Amino acid sequence: MIAIMNKLFLCICVVLCASLAHSQSEPIVIVDNITVTHEHKGWRVIDASTTPIHFNLVKGDLIIRIDGKNAAETGPMTLASLFNEGNRRKINLFIERGDFHMETALREIAGRDYEPVGPNPFRHVASGFNAPDAEFKDIDSHPLTLEQFKGKWLLIDFMAAWCAPCIETMPEVLSIADHNQLNLLMIALNDKAEAVRRMQQRYKISSPIAMMQIMAQLPIDFGITTNRWTGQIPSLVLIRPDGEVALIAIGGFNANHIEKTIKCLMSCQTDEVLK
Repeated sequence: MIAIMNKLFLCICVVLCASLAHSQSEPIVIVDNITVTHEHKGWRVIDASTTPIHFNLVKGDLIIRIDGKNAAETGPMTLASLFNEGNRRKINLFIERGDFHMETALREIAGRDYEPVGPNPFRHVASGFNAPDAEFKDIDSHPLTLEQFKGKWLLIDFMAAWCAPCIETMPEVLSIADHNQLNLLMIALNDKAEAVRRMQQRYKISSPIAMMQIMAQLPIDFGITTNRWTGQIPSLVLIRPDGEVALIAIGGFNANHIEKTIKCLMSCQTDEVLK
């Protein structure tokens, strides 16, 4: 009888774990006018307006292959970087649009391809779905790692004191972090310490702030900037307690939409996110 009960308990645990594993909503990437979410076959376009930048994708498209590679295995950081590079080089897609399968380019514009720059021109964006391990220092020279935020939801705000849209949306970002009890990490790119400290005092920021060059490895890892001089701020990255990337939002964003998306991701309400 005890053996039967033990087996029954084990079966219940297996079913429960499987259910929990599939309850986590898929990551979302937002770049300019396009929003995509990961599916088992690739990345689904859930929003695509025509301004300010138009990619050759429409709402409902399923990206199956990217430059000949399986899109389903392409992590959110790599995808964000590819959309950021889309105005510099031709990126080939194989998509499913309704009943049709077709090849297309991410953009038709053939832009000038700049040479990679920086001390290590061959570094790449982080692969997979987990946030990269990183060590750096805050503005007061205290050591920081992304690992120390494990077990907690973390919102990273890539911004700068000289960036007008960053300052404009900062109160909203601080509010989003506060309302949703998120750990907030602010990373100022290509900034000056005195300007960052004035910003810190003005907005009464208690969250850690780090300063990095725009071509530093961490913003490249997340696809915020690339070694082809492409990238945009403000940009947000949401990391789950288990270290997986839940959301990357690059460029100008609607704070209300972002907060709704974050709430849905945190509550695993995938259907609500897709709406």
